[in-house]
Amino acid sequence: SSLPLGWSKENSGDRLHPIGQKEKNIHGLYDMNGNVKEWCTDAVNNTYFHSIYEKRRTQSNVDPVFFDASVSTKARRGGSFNTSARNLRSSLRGKDKASTKKSDIGLRVVRTIMDS
Repeated sequence: SSLPLGWSKENSGDRLHPIGQKEKNIHGLYDMNGNVKEWCTDAVNNTYFHSIYEKRRTQSNVDPVFFDASVSTKARRGGSFNTSARNLRSSLRGKDKASTKKSDIGLRVVRTIMDS
C-alpha cells in the first residue's frame, strides 16, 4: 500500500519524484517525509551526535542545534524514496560529509516572511 504523505521504498519505484504529488501535511507542506532526506545546519561530531541519542532516550523535545563551519560532517533528517515507510519521520537522523552527493539527499529552502 502507498503512504499518502510520502514516497518510500514501498511506493516510489526506487526513484525520486517531483514535489507535490502526494497529500500535503496538516501544516500545508508537501514532501516533509520521504522522497529525499534533508540536510540540516547541525554540524556533527561523534561525541555530540551520540550524546543527543542518549538525551532523547531520557528527555522529550531535545533538538540539537550545533553549528560549526569547521566541522565537515553534517546531520540529515527524515527518510527518502529508498527508506522503508515505517521509518519515514522527521526525527530520523543520519550524518554524512557535507561534500556527499546522493540522489536521496536534498534540502528545503525556507524563507521568513515579515508582516508589514
